[in-house]
Amino acid sequence: MFRNSIAMVAAALVAVMWLGPTPVRADDDDPGVYLRLAEGIAQPLDEVVRTLEAALDGAGWNVLTTMGGGVVEDRCEHRSHVVVAYKDSHRDRLMQYGNHAAFAVPIRFVVYEDEKGVGIGSTNPMNLNRTIVDEESEPETWADMAADIRAVIAGAYPSFVSAQEYGQRRGNARIGRTFGIMAGGRFTDKFKEVVTRPANGESALTAARAIFESLPSGGDWEWGIKPVYLLDLPGNDVALVGVSGRPMEAKAAGIVKHGGVDERENMACPGIDHAAAFPVAISVAVMDGELQVRLVDVMFRMKMFFEDAGKMAFAQNMGMPGSIEDEIKDKVRMVLR
Repeated sequence: MFRNSIAMVAAALVAVMWLGPTPVRADDDDPGVYLRLAEGIAQPLDEVVRTLEAALDGAGWNVLTTMGGGVVEDRCEHRSHVVVAYKDSHRDRLMQYGNHAAFAVPIRFVVYEDEKGVGIGSTNPMNLNRTIVDEESEPETWADMAADIRAVIAGAYPSFVSAQEYGQRRGNARIGRTFGIMAGGRFTDKFKEVVTRPANGESALTAARAIFESLPSGGDWEWGIKPVYLLDLPGNDVALVGVSGRPMEAKAAGIVKHGGVDERENMACPGIDHAAAFPVAISVAVMDGELQVRLVDVMFRMKMFFEDAGKMAFAQNMGMPGSIEDEIKDKVRMVLR
């Protein structure tokens, strides 16, 4: 079936080749996938990461993990780090919408180096929460969450604050299909089954902890997927396991390039600011006595975070999301047999 899908996309690609690599754009006033929080900080990256962690802690956020991000190593000497964090008040508000909202709870901050110095970005709830949590909401519904994110950086680096957004700007909450056939639709229709079996008294946290502690890391795996955080949401008997891998992160950064932003086009590794797309979250839940481990369709997820790479880039890398998805599923199933 996957090969047939590739053939369909190839045929569509020929038919629409005149579209070129230009990303689909919305109005400039529509929210971007990411918030650019600070630019040009004249400190070492590691120091900025420590300052961000302390600022988050001081503002009442819970830091789940800090991880180094993958870059296109053959042409980029810059580095990035991702800090995953959440606020209790955000978590409580989001989870009232249902278990699917768990995917919106962790906010991913990226600290990255580029030719300007050190920058900080994050995922943008004014864009993503409309897709993930509630399609009927407006960007303004989530403006207070975005303000909470910006306030952390304004307190830590008031002289370097940026008010910009970047990534795909979307006027619609629902993501459309590329070429009419690829990776669009309602978020809640995009869950892929990883494991479904009787819970036998096992809680979501117990199963998630098994994944977090025992996910295979050695051997010949293409994307190097490994666990990086565990988030328990006991009020809903849901837990998230965040997973990532340097080869996946580097490949994605190389594909998105400058994301259509002219001022970043000639940078050594312009896509480094998109590292906030990762980690990937795996949902573990117990529903009516059944253990359900779910993953968001990886092609759809790539569309969420990297649509500004352009239509042609997606068509040329059709095999990547399925390969990542298979590796995650295979590893989880080795743990939860």
